[in-house]
Amino acid sequence: EMGGLKTAMICRESNLIAKIPSTSQYRISYGSDDEVVNEASKFISENMDFSAFFVQLDAALNIGLEQGFDPRRADYLKSIQKYDEQVGVIFSAVASRANFIDENWMIVVTTNHGGQPDGTIGKDSRLETTPFIIFSGDNVRNRQFLLDILTAEKGKDNAIFLRPGLTEYIKINK
Repeated sequence: EMGGLKTAMICRESNLIAKIPSTSQYRISYGSDDEVVNEASKFISENMDFSAFFVQLDAALNIGLEQGFDPRRADYLKSIQKYDEQVGVIFSAVASRANFIDENWMIVVTTNHGGQPDGTIGKDSRLETTPFIIFSGDNVRNRQFLLDILTAEKGKDNAIFLRPGLTEYIKINK
């Protein structure tokens, strides 16, 4: 539990569940992004007692590693467009919740790293160390989340945590 909230992790990579320390009450991985999206959508829409969900997809990463992280490559661009569709399916599941009108959601979409046009990762380039972060929600004040650059530290696990002072801008229903 996260401060008394019930949480769920629905991932593509089974090793990610093992890597992330979590007390999530529901933790499961699937063999494809489509399976993850289907399960996440079903779980989110049906489980009213859960307050936080972590959903992980990785098809674009795999295509980027195989063919390059380059939007001029058709398959890589298609994988990003598919992510957009899949996030839309998950958003629809959130909106379909029976108590949605009374809930106050914040949705965060991000990546943990970028990659090079030749398909390599693990360098210190700006392409790899400047992830995007998108926050969506009625109580999200954009100016509170603007950051110049999130600098990744080489050789360390890099994670982004919300500062305690931001909780006044984000309400989570218990």
